[in-house]
Amino acid sequence: MATGTTLDFESTQNYSARVEVCDTGRPVLCSYATMDLQVKDVNDPPVLSGSSVCVVENSPAGSPVGSPLQGYDEDIIGKTFGGWYNLTYSIEAGDSRKVFRIAPLTGQIEVARGTRGLLNYESNDANRFELVVRVSDQGGQGEPKLHAEARVVVDVTNINEPPIASPQTLQIAENAPRSPRQSDE
Repeated sequence: MATGTTLDFESTQNYSARVEVCDTGRPVLCSYATMDLQVKDVNDPPVLSGSSVCVVENSPAGSPVGSPLQGYDEDIIGKTFGGWYNLTYSIEAGDSRKVFRIAPLTGQIEVARGTRGLLNYESNDANRFELVVRVSDQGGQGEPKLHAEARVVVDVTNINEPPIASPQTLQIAENAPRSPRQSDE
């Protein structure tokens, strides 16, 4: 172990060091001993990277949005206490209209409500969402729960939508001039 090295349970759990102790007498007398050091595991925070995903406009409720997010927790290496490396996901910000939901155990974002217009490529307030997603561990053994947050940008992609025709009642004066017609009518 070098001076200035950080102890990390996930990389090395045990160290062995040979210690030499000498006095200042004449002759100098020394004694040697081997010390075994065990590194105590503590809860490390999980890690979550930001990402960009796409969803088709007007997608129905339950439609997946991209692939599941992949949080990571170094504590899985030691597996000393079960809760530290069991991760859960939540949407913390960026979805005031509750358009999306996230599966707490898998990190899969889905469309929560398939209401027409909530995901609309042609609308500036419904074609891009910047979600803040949190991944949390479970803490345990007197350790607090730790978390990390990342930004997930959801872009709405365009589809060809049929035009909407509304019933109308129009009035036209009799003997009104005819509009020019195509030659095939």
